[in-house]
Amino acid sequence: MKRFSLLASFFVLTFFLNGSAQMYRWSGDSLPSSVSLRHYLMGGVSWIDVDDLNSRLDGLGLTEFSSHNLTVGYGWDMIYDRILTGGQVEALLWRSNTDEGTKSTLWSGELVINAGFQVLSSDKMFLYPIVGLGLGMTSLWVGAQQVPFGTALTTPANDNLYQFTMVINLGAGFDYMLPTWKGHKSCIVGVRAGYMFDPIRNTDWRREGTEVTGGPDVNLQGPYIQAILGKAMSWPKKK
Repeated sequence: MKRFSLLASFFVLTFFLNGSAQMYRWSGDSLPSSVSLRHYLMGGVSWIDVDDLNSRLDGLGLTEFSSHNLTVGYGWDMIYDRILTGGQVEALLWRSNTDEGTKSTLWSGELVINAGFQVLSSDKMFLYPIVGLGLGMTSLWVGAQQVPFGTALTTPANDNLYQFTMVINLGAGFDYMLPTWKGHKSCIVGVRAGYMFDPIRNTDWRREGTEVTGGPDVNLQGPYIQAILGKAMSWPKKK
C-alpha cells in the first residue's frame, strides 16, 4: 500500500508540474500564436507480460490468458506552439475463461499523462513523438461460475484482486484532420504506436483492504498500436 501511495503522489506531482509549466508559459503579455484542443476515442491492441500469472493458473489447472488483448479508451490533448500535452485513459480487455465450473476474468487499466512535440508544420497533419508517465492497475477474479441461491446468501463472494504499478509511455503518433463533410468540421483520424514500460516488479495484490503477498507479477510492459477518432478545435480560426 505504501508503494501505491508513493506512485500516486508522484503521478499527482507530475500532473501539477505539467500544468504549472503551461500556465507559466502563458503568463506573459500574449497567448501562444496557435492552440489546438483535441479529444478522441482510442482502440487497438496491446501486448503485456502475463507469463508469471499464467504459470500460477496452469498450476491450478486453469486456462491461461493471452499476452495480447484489445484496448479501448479516451484521450485528450492540447497543442500550443507545437508543444503537445495531454492524457489518456484506457482499459485492456480479455475474454473470461471457464474451466469445469470455475470462471476467471482479467482486465487492466492505465491513466497516463503525455507530452510531445509537433514535428510537422501543418494545419491538417500532425506527427509527434510522445513520452508519458502514469498509473496502471490489474484486476483478477477467480470463482465459481454458478452457485445455489442459499450458498450465495450464506457464503461471502470472492472479491477481485488488484495490483498497482507505474507505467512509462514511449511512442509516436500521426493524425490527419479530415475535410469538412456534410457540416462536420475538424474531425481527426490517426494512429499511434509505441512501447509501454513497467519498471516495477510487484508480487503484492490487494483485496478489500487486505494485502495479499507472494502472488504473480502482471507486468504491463510491451508494444501497442492504436487508432484514434475525434474532434479538434483550433485558434486562431483558419479562414
